[in-house]
Amino acid sequence: MRCKISIPYNTVLSKNRMWRHGRGRTYINPATKAEIAAIALLLKSRRGNWTTGKLYVNITVYRPNMRADPANFIDAILDGVKEATRVDDRYYSGSWDWELDKENPRIEIEVKQGEKGIENAATDSEG
Repeated sequence: MRCKISIPYNTVLSKNRMWRHGRGRTYINPATKAEIAAIALLLKSRRGNWTTGKLYVNITVYRPNMRADPANFIDAILDGVKEATRVDDRYYSGSWDWELDKENPRIEIEVKQGEKGIENAATDSEG
């Protein structure tokens, strides 16, 4: 099983903007929460039959400039994957990368799952 989505680049997914503090509490930024839910909804709409087991998640952040650290986006993106697949993130493997793209900044997320691992998942048809 394989699913690939692309979402607009948004810095609210960065862990530097994910958490808010106020009135003696720490809470998740509502904008970040909405983006995580959007990732989950998009993944659910593409594929809905994930099973418990290893997931391969490959993330590429196409950023418009060199300011934000792409590694800071990983936690929020994986939260969206977890919400969509209902597979605990301790079963995740994969990679992340970044590129500069001033014309079309975006985040591409690919989720794969298969009995034989990534080799089997890579041969499944795109859904």
